[in-house]
Amino acid sequence: MNAFQWIFITFSAIQALRCLIRLRQPRSQRLVELGFFFAWVFLLVLLTQPDATMAVANALGIQRGTDLIVYSFCFFSLWAHYQMYVRYKHLETCNTIMVRSLALEHAHQPVTAGGRNGQESAAARVFIVIPAYNEANRLPAVLEGLLPEYDNIVVVDDGSYDGTAEVAGCYPVHVLRHRINRGQGAALQTGISYCLEQGAEAIVTFDADNQHQPGDLPRMLDPVLGGECDITLGSRFLEGTSNVPPGRRVLLQAARLITWATSGLFLSDSHNGLRVLSRKAAQTIVLRQDRMAHASEIYDQIAAAGLSYREIPVTIRYTADTLAKGQSAGNAVNVLFHYLYGKFRG
Repeated sequence: MNAFQWIFITFSAIQALRCLIRLRQPRSQRLVELGFFFAWVFLLVLLTQPDATMAVANALGIQRGTDLIVYSFCFFSLWAHYQMYVRYKHLETCNTIMVRSLALEHAHQPVTAGGRNGQESAAARVFIVIPAYNEANRLPAVLEGLLPEYDNIVVVDDGSYDGTAEVAGCYPVHVLRHRINRGQGAALQTGISYCLEQGAEAIVTFDADNQHQPGDLPRMLDPVLGGECDITLGSRFLEGTSNVPPGRRVLLQAARLITWATSGLFLSDSHNGLRVLSRKAAQTIVLRQDRMAHASEIYDQIAAAGLSYREIPVTIRYTADTLAKGQSAGNAVNVLFHYLYGKFRG
């Protein structure tokens, strides 16, 4: 045997021993470690028994035994990376639960929270959730556009380092803080959970970058508050009033097809953050995708739960600033990967 083979043998033996030690893990991990153990033992047999290697290679139609070893090692390495990713996602979920718990426990409530002039009104039953990450510059304009009409605004600072929470605290709004950045999906779920605790009858999800227009909210709220549907979804394409850049338009049309293929919902705009959820819908939908993949996950849950929905035309205002911070084509691929992983892992 050459030095290269000895390195492979030593590495495989160490990995097999490591798997045996880790068999003391909880049952959910035990089967994975057992699978790893047999995989590394199989590699050891291939490396130390040339005749057995050739027999297996011939049975699989592979001409050389060394090719079988390389193929096997690559396959098991990919499997190992996948299992590492599974564990990483588990740790991510645990982090999000901890961060959300702290945010809900230490939520800041405005002194003036409640109905206007002490009277119950439609606005008093509406809560607006604004996830914000490093939006100290744009958040004031958003809040100043909403506060004249709506009492209950919930800003979820998602681990910002530019003073976003401090800026939000200068206004009569509810402020929740994620100690570390967990992503827009996680921030939305934190805000929705908080609104349900506060007795919200309708929950609006509204972006912090000043792209959404407060003037669109009345016609989005009316069907939900009137019991006509469980959810209203904003669409920038129904009336064509949004200045959507060509590149962004192509990405959004591709997202429509993916949403239709994965959830069965054929929408005109499948990645619009302006939504209104009834209390029933907010209690039914639980966002598990912490980052941008939640925008597709929500449609899966709408379809699975049989929630009624309606698309409402809205205007999205694009600027050079918002486009620079928006989703790129490269990140869209990353979002799709996380979404498909979450969907098929359940």
